[in-house]
Amino acid sequence: MTKVSATIHPFEEENRVECANLLAQLPGWFGIEESNRAYIAVLGKFPTALARLDGRLVGFIALEQTSEQAIEIHVLAVAPDLHRQSIGTQLVDWSIDFCRKAQAPWLHVKTLGPSEPDEGYARTRAFYRARGFDPLFETNIWDENNPTLVLVQRLDF
Repeated sequence: MTKVSATIHPFEEENRVECANLLAQLPGWFGIEESNRAYIAVLGKFPTALARLDGRLVGFIALEQTSEQAIEIHVLAVAPDLHRQSIGTQLVDWSIDFCRKAQAPWLHVKTLGPSEPDEGYARTRAFYRARGFDPLFETNIWDENNPTLVLVQRLDF
C-alpha cells in the first residue's frame, strides 16, 4: 500500500461543488442523491476539513457534535483512486485532534452494518476498526434495508 501525504485545509464555500463532484465518484457508498445533497449542505456548517494532493481535492470530512461528550463523523469521502493510501487516516486524525480541542472524548461513526453483505462497506468497517473504532451495535436507524452499524472510539486526552 502506497501512502501519500495530503495537506489538510478548512472548508470554504467555493469548495462545495468540488466536494459534490467527489461524492459523485463514489456511487457504491454515496449513491442516494437526496443523502448526497444533505451531506453537501452541511459542509461548513459542521466542522469540515479538506484533503488536497498537488492542489486536487482528494477527500473531505465533516463532523457533527452530537452531545457535549461526543462528536460524529457525519461524512468522510476519499477519491476512489486514492483508497488505502492514508488520505482517510489523515482526515480521521484531523477529527481526533478536533475532538481533543473540543474536549469531547467520544468519536463515533455510522456505516452499513455487516448483516447486509457488501464488499465496499466491509472495507469501510475494516478501515474504521484499524483506526481504533469498536462496533457498538447494529440497528435500523436508516431503514430495514440498510442496517446501521454504530462504531465508537474513546479518546484519551
